[in-house]
Amino acid sequence: MRPHGARRYVTIGLLLVGLWTMLCAVVPSAVAATASAPHAAAATTSLTAEERESYKAMADMLSNDTTRKRMVEQLRAMADGKSPADVGLSGAAHPENDKGSLPNQIATTTERLASQIGDQLVQAGQAINDLLHGRGAASMTFSDWRGLMSGVILVMIVTQVVFWVLRLLAAPFYRRVNDWVNRQMIEDRRQREQQAATAPEGEEVDPGAPSAAVIGKRILAVGGSFLVDILLVGIAVGVGSGTGLFGIGLPGEHGMFVPEYLSAFGMIELIKAVLRLIFATRYDHLRLFPMMTTETARYWNRWLARLVGLSGYGLLVAIPIISNLTGSAMGILASLVIMIGVYIYAVHVIVRNRTVLRDQFNAMADDISINFFSTLMRALARTWHIFAILYFTVLLVVSQVEPTHALPFMATATLQTLIAVGGGLLISAVLTALMSRRVRLPEGARRALPLLETRLNAYVPKALHVIRTLLSILVVLMVLDAWHAFNLSAWLTSSEGARMVSTLIDVSLVLFIAMMAWTLIASVIEHRLSDSNGHQASAREKTLLSLFRNAIMIVIVSLTLLVVLSQLGINITPILTSVGVLGLAVSFGAQTLVKDIITGIFIQLENALNTGDVVDVAGINGTVERVTIRSVAIRATNGAYHVIPFSSVDKVTNYMRGFARHVGEYGIAYREDIDNAIAELQKAFEKLNDDDSVSSFIIGNMEVPGVIELADSAVIIRIMITTLPGKQWAVGRLFNKLVKNQFDEAGIEMPYPHQTLYFGEDRNGNAPAANVRLVNGRSEDVAEKPEVDAHADAHAADDDDNDRERRREPE
Repeated sequence: MRPHGARRYVTIGLLLVGLWTMLCAVVPSAVAATASAPHAAAATTSLTAEERESYKAMADMLSNDTTRKRMVEQLRAMADGKSPADVGLSGAAHPENDKGSLPNQIATTTERLASQIGDQLVQAGQAINDLLHGRGAASMTFSDWRGLMSGVILVMIVTQVVFWVLRLLAAPFYRRVNDWVNRQMIEDRRQREQQAATAPEGEEVDPGAPSAAVIGKRILAVGGSFLVDILLVGIAVGVGSGTGLFGIGLPGEHGMFVPEYLSAFGMIELIKAVLRLIFATRYDHLRLFPMMTTETARYWNRWLARLVGLSGYGLLVAIPIISNLTGSAMGILASLVIMIGVYIYAVHVIVRNRTVLRDQFNAMADDISINFFSTLMRALARTWHIFAILYFTVLLVVSQVEPTHALPFMATATLQTLIAVGGGLLISAVLTALMSRRVRLPEGARRALPLLETRLNAYVPKALHVIRTLLSILVVLMVLDAWHAFNLSAWLTSSEGARMVSTLIDVSLVLFIAMMAWTLIASVIEHRLSDSNGHQASAREKTLLSLFRNAIMIVIVSLTLLVVLSQLGINITPILTSVGVLGLAVSFGAQTLVKDIITGIFIQLENALNTGDVVDVAGINGTVERVTIRSVAIRATNGAYHVIPFSSVDKVTNYMRGFARHVGEYGIAYREDIDNAIAELQKAFEKLNDDDSVSSFIIGNMEVPGVIELADSAVIIRIMITTLPGKQWAVGRLFNKLVKNQFDEAGIEMPYPHQTLYFGEDRNGNAPAANVRLVNGRSEDVAEKPEVDAHADAHAADDDDNDRERRREPE
């Protein structure tokens, strides 16, 4: 045996074991329902040996005076309200209350079912024997049944022939509709190819994707064909009903076989009409899923139609006829045989095609561009056979529990499942399409709040994702309700269900209001912080708005959390009390933190510093990069990043308030003319004003307070240039350069520290002349000692460099 064949039969075996476990859970109720159902043949059914012994024992008890008296006393005691245990019946009641474990239930159910099947086989054999001897059920002879069945068979033939003729007459209509859809699709493809050829660069047009108009026309054609198919079924049922009522005239209550057949015919053909809607083996363009090949559609349509016909006519027509002809036992046995045959055949086909359909579903998933539906298709590819086998398992179980209602129940449950899943997928497709599209606000709203659209496009997809998740849960509940695994309507009308739905709506409304409030407030704040519409926020405005945004976010999150917890039924009073106690503990245990916050609040209220200011704080000089309610972050000129808590700030020096000044102090030699030097400083300022790089930073004229100090070797003159805040350093650097150049041009000496060397002196204070030796042939003595003179030149060069360094001004 091949390995995959062995796995196939192992799978079937495991499924049958699971099926038997399910049957063990439902068979007792089915047997009880069957035993209580009235049947015409119940009077002729013989009792089992066990039942005859029970009746005999009861007769003996009633014939004994002592036993009869005790039973009467016990019954009267129970009538007075005493329990069976008080009157001595606990031993009889105990076995009924002891259900035992699942293995015990399975064993008990198996034994009971085997005994019942044995009894039914005996009864079925006796019914067959009676039928062969001319004794049918319901006091009818075999000749009566033959006459009755001939009429029913005639109705069947008439109905089927009429339906076949109607389908044949409607074939031209289906063909024309199919050709019309084909022409529309060809024309649409040609137009889209032209659009793709003439589309501007950057705009993509897929010629293979049908337009919305063609999709609508195709849906209209498919729906119209389906309605015509339903109409043909109704006409055939009407003709069959007229034949049974007026053409044959069946006697009495046995005329019910014709309505049963006609209802079965209508239900089965409606299901087949749905199959033709899905597969459309003869008309490719009327197929609900056009990506399916004709061979695949023909195979699954034939297989499913065969299963529907066999199970439908078997349960709704054959089983009632057999039950009335031979008795209920024979009907139950025939139902079991038919449905087990249907089940085995269905499981065999499903397991055989498991891999084929898996590959087809995966190929379809590759062609789907939406990730959500592609993931669903891949999950279906891996699990479709499990759901299919489970479907036929439920059909088998229901057919044995409620044979007459099995097919209507399956049809109703299947239809509700398809509607729930199809509607859910349709709404999910719409939500997915909305998630991929951007929100477009009106032009006026975009101008007023330019950042609102961006924030909405960040929040709306997440909200739609949550809605899609809730929709998936609702679809699952509707599917469970369809198969009676969960009563959705009863749960919704119950107090618990109504409370949960109300809570869900309230929580969603609170979250929506909180999200919209935060979106609007944050958009307004960010609009004020941005430079849109020519408005540039000041540093103070940026700092305060940033703090306000953080504070409002904390408030919204806190209030939303408390309201949501309250809606969920959680008492928030202990939470508020705990928060108050925690705040009190923090205020005592974290005094430094409290000091940081309070100091930070007052610093912000006094506008001491803002983001972007150049300040001196706690001995640190630099630019403010971030201000929180507790600390300030400063970037120093060397790149170091300092975070300073406000509790350690005793003084704030801000260089960015109102205006700034470059204060320059320049020294000239004592021999220079002070007025001439001031005039040269004015000329340097005029050149400064002519420089476009800094002229816009200067406010007013240069102020010259005058001589402020007579220093040891220089006369110090002070000037002041008023500038915009933060521009004093750039203005000062350029002005220093201009002053140096201007003094050099005017020959004004700017003293610098220097020393005079004396080479000894005599008693009278006269310094002897120093011997100067020239180099390069100017003195023979020098030529004899070049290395000594070279040393002297090197020292002289070093002295010149040192002088230049001492004269260099700091930046």
